[in-house]
Amino acid sequence: MSRIPTLAILPDFLEEEWPSMVICAEMLTRNLQAGFSDTVHAVEYCPPWRSVFRRMPVIGRKRVAFTLDRMLNRYVRYPQRLQPVANADFFHIVDHSYAHLVHALPADRTGVACWDLNAFTCILEPRKEPRGKLHRKLATRLLNGLSKAACVFYASDSVRDQMMRHGILDPQRLLKAPLGVAEEYTPEPGPGFIVSRDRHVDGPYILHVGSCDPRKRIEIFLEVTGRLCQQFPDLKVVKVGGQFTPQHTKIIEQFNLAPRLVHRHNLPRSEVAHLYRHATATLMTSDNEGFGIPVIEALACASPVVISDMPVFREVGGDAAIYCPIGDVAAWVNTLERVMTDRQFGPDRNTRLARAARFTWHEHARAIWSGYERLLSARSPASDGAVR
Repeated sequence: MSRIPTLAILPDFLEEEWPSMVICAEMLTRNLQAGFSDTVHAVEYCPPWRSVFRRMPVIGRKRVAFTLDRMLNRYVRYPQRLQPVANADFFHIVDHSYAHLVHALPADRTGVACWDLNAFTCILEPRKEPRGKLHRKLATRLLNGLSKAACVFYASDSVRDQMMRHGILDPQRLLKAPLGVAEEYTPEPGPGFIVSRDRHVDGPYILHVGSCDPRKRIEIFLEVTGRLCQQFPDLKVVKVGGQFTPQHTKIIEQFNLAPRLVHRHNLPRSEVAHLYRHATATLMTSDNEGFGIPVIEALACASPVVISDMPVFREVGGDAAIYCPIGDVAAWVNTLERVMTDRQFGPDRNTRLARAARFTWHEHARAIWSGYERLLSARSPASDGAVR
């Protein structure tokens, strides 16, 4: 192929509000266009979202309306509206929860980024996560799409090991592509950055960034910070993203956290970075992750990071984080007491920054494109297919 090949990057719908997936698509596109334009033409494409059920009277005000619109757009409209990129040479699906798109694309020229196996748990480990017939059917379609892809990218060895254990894919089709740190996440703010008074959080605070998905164990985060607030009268709790469940609300009420709790949504990255920089500590209490972007973002902002002791976090955080046993509230409280009272406790600032510097979106883009270059070198004219 004498001309520069085109890679169509297929992201999540913005309306689904998955910041980590949004940044993956944005940074991949930007870095391929900036650093690899002599070898690939990267184009990001996502069809427009259409709200149908949310516009209906009565039902439109209920959560189920969004769920139905989500299914309509993901599983019907997206696969049907790929024609604008039909002539691309390769297709990259940014999120494995959109792996059903492989069925509408030439599978031998399509790759999928698989960040974790949570979308497939009800199929791979049904006793662990029993689900209804429709959910299992959709998960099976996703898993079949992932299995058909020409290459599958993973960000951590933990995810690769899980895929190997379940025998999902031929190892030859797997490529590692660790995630990166966006330019906003630095120990000092960029030129001209000013946060308004009403957006600033005064005093010491403990921070969590991410969703309220069950695997995030937000109940542990809230109980730990609730107990700390009983000991430190000036301490605040800051949560960025997610919607609290009734269980979370009960814990907030139990510890009277509401006056201390700051809950924010849809913040620009510059404001999230500001929160990282000034946090007494950034916590991730998860019991299951595929990588953990907030870990490296917080480290890049020089925030002390306290995270669950599991292989994936050890791989990402290395010697720059502090580790606590999963779900052990007492251990978390004791560790954070030391963080708050002993400035010498834990990895120093230089160690944190050095660890974060190992993760760049440029290298992520290089790893992704290397997978498609491998397909390009093995490609023959007979392998061409069309978007269906």
